[in-house]
Amino acid sequence: MQTDINSDPCSRGRIDGDAKSTGPAEDESSREAGVRSPACARVLVVEDGDTNRMIAQAMLQRAGYSVDCAYDGAEAVTMVLTGDYAAVFMDLAMPVMDGVEATLSIRQLPAPMSKTPIVALTAHDSHRDRMRCAEAGMDDYLPKPLRYDRLLETLSRLVKERDGAIGADSSPQDSYAESACEANGGAAPIVSNDILAQLERDAGLAALRRLIAEFLSEAREIADALAAPETDDYDDRARLSHSLKSSAAAFGATALADAAAQLETAYRVRALDSAQQVAGGLTVLVQKTGAALTERKLIG
Repeated sequence: MQTDINSDPCSRGRIDGDAKSTGPAEDESSREAGVRSPACARVLVVEDGDTNRMIAQAMLQRAGYSVDCAYDGAEAVTMVLTGDYAAVFMDLAMPVMDGVEATLSIRQLPAPMSKTPIVALTAHDSHRDRMRCAEAGMDDYLPKPLRYDRLLETLSRLVKERDGAIGADSSPQDSYAESACEANGGAAPIVSNDILAQLERDAGLAALRRLIAEFLSEAREIADALAAPETDDYDDRARLSHSLKSSAAAFGATALADAAAQLETAYRVRALDSAQQVAGGLTVLVQKTGAALTERKLIG
């Protein structure tokens, strides 16, 4: 779809549901520059300034990328939580939540969202800003005004680095290679055999069985509380989600810990539609966790 950049077609559809992301529009200029975008790759531009947002969007479309846009850091965290982005271009100075805070929040998400490459965009190219970006976990830094060749060289390099890291993480020697995925339809491991084996060595089988029984009881209570009709006390729901994330991770309940982490972030940034969707599936996920532990004879 060819897009008129003057109409600012960047998508907010993942929040409001009333728009679509802009599709790729690779032209001869990008091919001559030797820059080719991965098929169907999507990037997120986070920028509250209309002009800078449209310039970045036009450059990325020219190279063949699909582009979504967010207008502040909180919206960006929500979109990364529910999206699949090759990279995020993040302005630093924005309302609601600035780029540094948004990056810190994204780095707290479960993998692979937490590993999404993030590039800072700022008009203030200072050593202090560069240090702030690096400390927050940003991968690179581009000064404004943006330059087409540098923008795409940076994006191409970071995407290659990310794909290499993901490939390494999914090797047969990965620590989750022996985890049980089948109970979750192959989507993610329900429990980690490595963590459970270590707990058994550390605490003994009898003690581990007692601890798991207490963990599952607590997890059911929290899941029921989070699945109940929502109130305005989102901070309390974030706290409950954090507690579930922590205890689930301690007992190797990998899928449950990931879901709780997503839920905690969603409540903290007030992504309520995403929170409701994740919370609605917690009870079933607790049941699957119990079934996986029973299969391993850890529930007597």
